[in-house]
Amino acid sequence: MKNKRVTLKQIADETGVSVAAVSAVLNDKVGKYLRVGKGTQEKIKEVAQKLGYRPSAAARMMLTNKTNQIAVFLPNKPEHRTTTPMNYETILGMNSVCQEHNYLLVLVCLHDLLNRDDIGSRVFQEHAVDGALMLGSVDDNEDELLTKLFPMCVWCDTSYWQPKSCVRRDEVKAGYIATKALLDAGHRELIWIEPVAHDAGHYSFKERFDGVNKAIAEFDGNVKKLIDPSDAEMRKVLKKGSAFIASNYPIIENLSYTAMQSKLAVGSDISFVCCDDMNIRSVGAWRNLSRCSFDRFEMGRIAAQMLIKKITTGSEPTSKKVVPELIVGNSIVR
Repeated sequence: MKNKRVTLKQIADETGVSVAAVSAVLNDKVGKYLRVGKGTQEKIKEVAQKLGYRPSAAARMMLTNKTNQIAVFLPNKPEHRTTTPMNYETILGMNSVCQEHNYLLVLVCLHDLLNRDDIGSRVFQEHAVDGALMLGSVDDNEDELLTKLFPMCVWCDTSYWQPKSCVRRDEVKAGYIATKALLDAGHRELIWIEPVAHDAGHYSFKERFDGVNKAIAEFDGNVKKLIDPSDAEMRKVLKKGSAFIASNYPIIENLSYTAMQSKLAVGSDISFVCCDDMNIRSVGAWRNLSRCSFDRFEMGRIAAQMLIKKITTGSEPTSKKVVPELIVGNSIVR
């Protein structure tokens, strides 16, 4: 036989106080709705623990009109059914803030939701969550739809950017400090490499190159831009003294392989610096590569803090950018 749920009335009867007083203590509402002495508060908590009281989420929702649940929308397009491993780090940051504020984080596969006929679904129509964190890129038509369906949202690390309710990496800064690292080492003729256009749809790729150009203009250098070069094209530019800025780590892998074939040593003959370290940390790859690193855990914390502020105050928080750190490795010739 299952144990019956312990009620507030049972605790009130045993402690000799009102149900309202018990509710105020166990729901952290003392002082807001009702005054309860310190001694009485301790007694209520002791009795609740002794009886095995567990709060009812449904009852609390009826009382507060809040679910204390926050959704994380994760893109899962057919061509990318799984999200990037580094999103997990960001989600952990979000969850740490949610736990501090007694919110439960719920993962929602965004494109499974958008592809349904009943686009409103329970998430939107039945107030299943109090707010949402959008993590990762969506198409322009999708961000417009989501802002209408779910205005209580903060956009984290997406291509959608507005003055309010957004947080993302400062990728202009990443391109800038990566380029400056090479310029400071004495290199003036630099080569920038980025992936093919359809892979460079995320805001980061354009902003990184904007940062490269900013540093070039400020410190008097030159940069040649290559988009998804073939092995033959890379061999033409790979020579002693060459200095490369890679938009992401897969490009570094290709460069390294071609350099090895050309018998050129990275850090001795040629210089590499990368604008991101996503794959490096997720697969334990080249840890001594000179690169830009973002605190994705902190980015998740900032996004969750912004959303909870938005939920509790109704005000739109000012958008923020997370600044990268330059990891000085051994891949730059000085």
